[in-house]
Amino acid sequence: MGSSNVLNPDIAAKAEQIGREIATRGAVLITGATTGLPLAAAKGANQCGGEVIGFSPAINWDEHKRIGMPQEHHDLIVCTGLSLKGRNLLNVRACHGILFLGGSMGTLNEFTIAYDEAKIIGILEGSGGFCDHLREWMQYLSKPQNQAIIHYNADPVQLVDDVFASIEQIFGRKK
Repeated sequence: MGSSNVLNPDIAAKAEQIGREIATRGAVLITGATTGLPLAAAKGANQCGGEVIGFSPAINWDEHKRIGMPQEHHDLIVCTGLSLKGRNLLNVRACHGILFLGGSMGTLNEFTIAYDEAKIIGILEGSGGFCDHLREWMQYLSKPQNQAIIHYNADPVQLVDDVFASIEQIFGRKK
């Protein structure tokens, strides 16, 4: 999950790298079927033959195209008709682990859902947006009984490794 606007091409390259890492592990990449960092991750996964599913906020394919959402680098785009915030719930619930890059309000909304639902979370530090502040914020915002697992790392490969290790620990190895 990440910013739909890419202001830094180096961060977009890290998003592509994360997409490739997810694909090479045989996992499905879930996105919000949007532009920016999610599309960069989808491109990376797609280039490695990975499966990419996007949950679009649009009600149908015509609206998806009309509002400027991408049509490429996804194997399946589900038009939810749930608006931006409504589809965020599907994004989070469809995942065992969720990686965050950059991020403004929409991505922060996905983070709060993931945290409240005790997901395995990866934060790419140094990627801008709220991800560069979250470690500090969590000192004030965390809930003592919450079971979410949060990994912080500035290295995309190590972050994916950490998240996948937690997924394997909790859900077991993929057979």
